[in-house]
Amino acid sequence: MDQLKLTGLCFKGCHGVLPEEQQNNQEFVVNITLFGNFSKAAEADKIEDTVDYRETYLIVKDQVERKQYHLIETLAVNIAEQLLSSQQMIEKVRVEVCKSTACIQNEKISASVIITREK
Repeated sequence: MDQLKLTGLCFKGCHGVLPEEQQNNQEFVVNITLFGNFSKAAEADKIEDTVDYRETYLIVKDQVERKQYHLIETLAVNIAEQLLSSQQMIEKVRVEVCKSTACIQNEKISASVIITREK
């Protein structure tokens, strides 16, 4: 399977279980790997024959900035489901959501989750 990677997609959102996480924007970095057969696109050299990563970017942006989840696991799964349902060329997706401002006992840590889903 061919892969298309989008890395370092950075957005602000309000995701977390603590009240301050739900009220204050935090930075989230999302890395996406899209799997599919891109041979037709390589031969034709046309955007219509491949995954439009501009659309992928907008889907991720919408999930991070306009939705609100307690868990980054939920955020990652919803991103994956949206990508799989919106773009026909995608057969499988890997989503990594990184939250650099997670809190444990008032200590800031970095946490990330990686999920893989397929049609």
